[in-house]
Amino acid sequence: MRSTYLYILLVIGIPVLVYSCNLEKEVDIVLPDYEKQIVVECYLEPGEPFRLLLTNSNAYFDKFDVDDLQNYIQGLLEQEATVEISYSDQVEVLENNALFNPLTRKVFNYTSIEVVPYLPNEEFNLSITSKDGESITARTIMLENIPIDSIVIEYDEDSMARALTWFTDPVDEENFYRRMLHENTVLDTASQDFILSDDFANEGTIVFGTGFDYSPGDTVINTLYHLNPEHYDYLESVINSAGANGNPFAQPGAIISNVEGSNSPLGIFTSLSHDQVITIIEEP
Repeated sequence: MRSTYLYILLVIGIPVLVYSCNLEKEVDIVLPDYEKQIVVECYLEPGEPFRLLLTNSNAYFDKFDVDDLQNYIQGLLEQEATVEISYSDQVEVLENNALFNPLTRKVFNYTSIEVVPYLPNEEFNLSITSKDGESITARTIMLENIPIDSIVIEYDEDSMARALTWFTDPVDEENFYRRMLHENTVLDTASQDFILSDDFANEGTIVFGTGFDYSPGDTVINTLYHLNPEHYDYLESVINSAGANGNPFAQPGAIISNVEGSNSPLGIFTSLSHDQVITIIEEP
């Protein structure tokens, strides 16, 4: 009797379920006018020139004009601004010049011939005045490089190699890192690229590893970035925002910035302290 009763409920319930799940309906949503924001991207890398990218944000549904790409890009760039970076008793004025870095594949439109000094624990301040009079400021502390202690190469029974990257995490402070691993050249996409805090560090030792993916003659390029907390938060928010893009069930991803201004600018101003070790895989 129970089986018959359950069967009747299922048979009756199926049409009801199908009917109730017919939720498709077209809805016209009127979006408010998008207010553009100035976007700042500046990384102070010791030994490299002062460089900064200043652009304008675009609305998500704005047309991407591939037929007139040059004018489209020019429209994104924020030109004719006054850009200064100060530290100690120095003030560097960045000129409105375009520059392309082939190693990072980044474009900058404010540059200086002067190079960034390595001044651990020194405060750097950014001051921007746009051509429309908008004032933007930011500050950052240059961190010390955290050196890679060693690269250990291990082999399996098929003579394939893996690389273990060891470094020592200072235990008296909270630290944040970005680990990048390139194969043969940094011009290619990194095979490993992630950020992390040192919460899981075991008595100050952290090890990154790979699979047994390398043959003798391959080149492994390990890069370890020591990140400011604001840089870590910025990168994490960018990753989360990219993950939410196109996902109807995800919350909109807000970019966490450390630049300030009256019109809520976006972006990051930070130092880029890092260590890099290049290893050529040898015969076992």
